[in-house]
Amino acid sequence: MSVSASTEALRRRVAELPGTNHNVEVAPGVWTVPDQPPVLEDPRVRCIVRAVREALGGSLAGARVADLGCLEGGIALAFALEGADVLGIEGRATNVAKCRLLEECFSLPNLAFEQGDARDFRPEKYGQFDAVVAAGLLYHLDEPVEFTREAARCARRVMVVDTHFTPDTEEGVAALDTMPFFDLSWNPLMEAGEVSAAGEKFQGRWWREYAEGLAEEDVERQLWASLNNPRSFWLTRASIYRLLTTCGFQAVGERLDFLAPSMDLGAHMRTKSRSVFVGVRTDGETSERMLRPEASLKASVRRFRALARTSGLRRAAKDLTKT
Repeated sequence: MSVSASTEALRRRVAELPGTNHNVEVAPGVWTVPDQPPVLEDPRVRCIVRAVREALGGSLAGARVADLGCLEGGIALAFALEGADVLGIEGRATNVAKCRLLEECFSLPNLAFEQGDARDFRPEKYGQFDAVVAAGLLYHLDEPVEFTREAARCARRVMVVDTHFTPDTEEGVAALDTMPFFDLSWNPLMEAGEVSAAGEKFQGRWWREYAEGLAEEDVERQLWASLNNPRSFWLTRASIYRLLTTCGFQAVGERLDFLAPSMDLGAHMRTKSRSVFVGVRTDGETSERMLRPEASLKASVRRFRALARTSGLRRAAKDLTKT
């Protein structure tokens, strides 16, 4: 492990940076959010990583991946452990500090974080990426169409948007008050409406992120809210499909393999308002980098070293036998 402090000192440091959701084991027995399930084992995170891996020909080794609005860095770490070169961008300083802790503890040369506004993500500033991921971000934006179009310009092959959306039925809207981290019983979605961008209209509903006029320091403490827009626009499922298609992704669909086998798929589709949307450009070929066997070997070595530092040689060796 790269940090020079003892395990107990690391525990105290983690306690000073309490996380909200991305639970990661940064040293044997030291978890960042002990009351949450391990983020690397989360079905939704695995679904996102799997979607990108499959879109890139079966390997993430050497792929360039951007994680926009990366929160506490867990999804970015999941990609980095599979050998991708990852840049995580997060707007809140408090969350960035938690990302830096992961960066320091795992010491992966292919994992980097930056504090910045994901809405400023564009190829002129960041260049091109094999994959762009926006997980839990789109529904916090008041201009989701403009954001998606700019971010898509950076995505050479695939873009994954894990987001809440406005349900198509009133049954679905009524089910929203049961969602974790959102209390829509007192802060419901507003009436159906639309936004316009580049002459096109997209349907959805507005939602209040926080009260108008809230002090800047109070907004900063809203770790699960937008950066500075008091309200956000939740697109409909159909609008998200149309948006990704107009961004130049020839294959657009949803990944539902984060659902438990026992889940009633029909009920989920009727009443739930979050999904993993994937846009893939099919007009290009899998890059030679993705076919090089040495790239996968380097990725396995990176993962082994990272797990050995944090979880011990035995667990790292066991994990390596699975790959």
